[in-house]
Amino acid sequence: MKILTNSYKHRKKWLLIFVGVFLLSAQTGYWIPISDSDAQILYDTFLNSLPEISESTITLHNFSLNLVMFIPGFGMVFGAFTAIQTGIAFNVANIVNDMPFEVTPALVLLVTPFGLMELFAYAIAMSDRKSTRLNSSHVRTSR
Repeated sequence: MKILTNSYKHRKKWLLIFVGVFLLSAQTGYWIPISDSDAQILYDTFLNSLPEISESTITLHNFSLNLVMFIPGFGMVFGAFTAIQTGIAFNVANIVNDMPFEVTPALVLLVTPFGLMELFAYAIAMSDRKSTRLNSSHVRTSR
């Protein structure tokens, strides 16, 4: 039977790193300057491209993004890109809806149950291949 030594500490470290990567990427997307007219165009395009938003379509969309993030190497880059796009969407929503206060991606991801679930699901997917690589230095055999 093979047992990974220090696997929990190793996994936890990479998970926390990718939580930070996702949050920083989302905030970076949020900080990208967008004019009011461009924000309105993006907002209208987004609303017209979705025939119906429901719990099942959101879950399916997040699941498909999460699957791509499990691809070694590419998944990390794709996850950061997805987070940047999420930040841009928050920026557009704030501009178009003329919010009395700014709703940042970090705020939503860290204080809402759905945000926390999404954040950790993406971080797990982005960190999976990095932290669970099996090689001879990490595996010991027990009997």
